[in-house]
Amino acid sequence: MNKQSLSTAWSYVKRYWGIVAALAGVLFAVLLFNKKSNSFADERAKIDQLHRDELDKIQKLRLDEQVKNEENDRKLKEQLASIQQQYESAKQDLDAKKQVQINELIKKHGKNPTELAKQLSALTGFVVILPTD
Repeated sequence: MNKQSLSTAWSYVKRYWGIVAALAGVLFAVLLFNKKSNSFADERAKIDQLHRDELDKIQKLRLDEQVKNEENDRKLKEQLASIQQQYESAKQDLDAKKQVQINELIKKHGKNPTELAKQLSALTGFVVILPTD
């Protein structure tokens, strides 16, 4: 390149500097946004993968919670059945003891109906209306 062609090129740049600046800006934008678009796609893929991982963890936790709830329900039912059985057994024992105590009261106060009624009322909780003399 000779001096004259450089001088001519420089005069064109001076005259049409807006076009040169616009071309430089477009070139800069293309390079800048081209890198960002690749980077954006990579970032989106990373975010999607993290999201899938979080969803998998949540699903696993839900399954664990469901298993624990089912196990707790089973234990509760077993404990309730055990308590019900103990209650029935205790009730039968109490009924048998009350029957023995009632028989003893009848033997002891069988000849005195007023005293027998008072004692039976105290033992069983039944309200007995005693006759007035």
